[in-house]
Amino acid sequence: ALDFAADEPVTLEQLATILGRLGAAPGELGAAGSDLSAFVDGADASEWSAPYLKWAADKGLVEGYDEPAGKRLAPGENASRERAATVLMRAFDKGILK
Repeated sequence: ALDFAADEPVTLEQLATILGRLGAAPGELGAAGSDLSAFVDGADASEWSAPYLKWAADKGLVEGYDEPAGKRLAPGENASRERAATVLMRAFDKGILK
């Protein structure tokens, strides 16, 4: 049986992956690549999530947190309700989700 961990929190990289699978147009993920060097912690992203996070960043869905060292993505951190709501609102505003 598959365990979808429905009662567990969702991380930012999981959220970006879900949105990318739902909303990315054909070819967009490949075109986005997986370079997250714009974020000080981009290398912390799981390999499987990097293309989705890059796509989400390119689309303006995720922007990272402003910190003295630069933008911090925090890919593996649980997405707070506020962050999840912001990302979803942007996805609807930009027509990625309908």
